[in-house]
Amino acid sequence: MFFLRNCFNVWDFIALPLKTTAKTDLDRSTAVFNGTSQFYDQSVEKTYEVEAGPLTSDEVEWIDQLLTPYDFFCIEPDATNPSAPYIFTPILITNSPCEVHNADDGLNSVKFTWRYAYNRPYIR
Repeated sequence: MFFLRNCFNVWDFIALPLKTTAKTDLDRSTAVFNGTSQFYDQSVEKTYEVEAGPLTSDEVEWIDQLLTPYDFFCIEPDATNPSAPYIFTPILITNSPCEVHNADDGLNSVKFTWRYAYNRPYIR
């Protein structure tokens, strides 16, 4: 489930059926010091590639609003806090070509990639 500020500057949310693939990209350099190799300047980026669907025709017409907001959050359950059972975690859409499959031979779907806004690894 996602929570976002739409083109009218109004908070909106959407719950979609998603097929998610988590990807981790590790970038680091190697240096040799005193005959021993060591890693340095390491960065890790975890992204989530999502295929959303099947979508109704109304959702397809609205889907570009999902992919272009300035404020975008992922709504996740928080079992540790019964008074506030959900966490609104800021995320970034990193790749959103907004390619909507809308053919007679299949159901409507869209693909995009997102990541958490915080650079530290997200641990539940």
